[in-house]
Amino acid sequence: MIKLAILTPKNSSEKIKNSLKEITCEIKYIFYNNLYDLEELYLKNAQKYDGIITSGPIGYEIIKNSVELFTPLYHFDISKGDLYKYLFNILKENPKIDFSRVYIDFISPEKKEYWFKDIFKKEEEPIFYQINFSNKNLYETLKNNYINLKKEKKIDIVLTRISNMVNFLKSEKISFDFLFPSEENIKNTVLEVIKDIKILKSEKKQIIFGKLLFDKISIDIEEEIHSISKNCIIKILDKNIEILMLYEDFINSNIALNLKKKFRNNFLSGWGKGNNINEARHNAEKSYIKNKETNTEVIYLVSTNSETILSEINAKKKKNIEIIEKLKKLNITKQNSEKLIELFKNQEKVSCANLADYLNISERTANRLLLKLEENSLAISNLIKINRGRPKKIYTFSF
Repeated sequence: MIKLAILTPKNSSEKIKNSLKEITCEIKYIFYNNLYDLEELYLKNAQKYDGIITSGPIGYEIIKNSVELFTPLYHFDISKGDLYKYLFNILKENPKIDFSRVYIDFISPEKKEYWFKDIFKKEEEPIFYQINFSNKNLYETLKNNYINLKKEKKIDIVLTRISNMVNFLKSEKISFDFLFPSEENIKNTVLEVIKDIKILKSEKKQIIFGKLLFDKISIDIEEEIHSISKNCIIKILDKNIEILMLYEDFINSNIALNLKKKFRNNFLSGWGKGNNINEARHNAEKSYIKNKETNTEVIYLVSTNSETILSEINAKKKKNIEIIEKLKKLNITKQNSEKLIELFKNQEKVSCANLADYLNISERTANRLLLKLEENSLAISNLIKINRGRPKKIYTFSF
């Protein structure tokens, strides 16, 4: 059974528990009052559970920015529907409310467009202050905001998403409404988390097959590979090496890149993922061919439905590779693809005749190529009027 831990202030826990009565998984509630405790709570509990959920985005952001996540982290949040429902109820109870005197403490100015686009006129907008959810001093910042707004008599009500602020607002006699995700929202979040963890668990058990080719294999090659990952099976065949391991060990050891760094050039590799050895081996072969095509520059992990670039390459090279892959599906050679990329980078506009000269192909072939690109939304054509004859068709590339 999947085990989840929910990090939450105690005064939010009952709402969460009521929402999750029908969920069949093991759930542990871990309480906190201080944002400084979150990092330690995650580290202390992460290995005991399959996933950790925080009761809101603050805990999520603080943990995410404080530690390296080794157990999946999620959070509950309100939806637009939740927020509008609260606002409707406030408006129903206070028909003459002035929303420009309402402080919403969990929305920063740059996020207001997302939440309230075309709802308020400029002069009617609620009060928003800059907030940083990853700041462990956030509670103190919010308390100062409440006090200052009260002193300056600028607020009638605070809408807060933060349950640990409730007692403070009560003690300061500041009117507030506490917003929390709906039961349906909480339940759906947990169901999505369970589904995500099930996928992760099954993926970790998938098999990785590595096919490696060296110019020369050293005597201690097996020992060198095991120094990167002990949890793999190695088979040496002349200049080829086959590696078998679980996906979880493959990711944890980062073996594909570490082998590339260790042996540098004179080294070809292909990595395949599958539910069984034959599937993984087949995908490794495809990855090996792709690695060969890029002159060992790019390492791929190929599965039945996807390809992942593992190499540490810059964004420009990665973009070029992606374009070449698109053009390859249209049976355009790598050499011609590279020439087309140059035209694309230089924002060149070409006619059929221009392209034929540039690629050293016939105009008929160039015309077929351009039509194929246009049909696949990789080129756009425009008719240009000329002094004599029919208008000329000019193409620009949109890779």
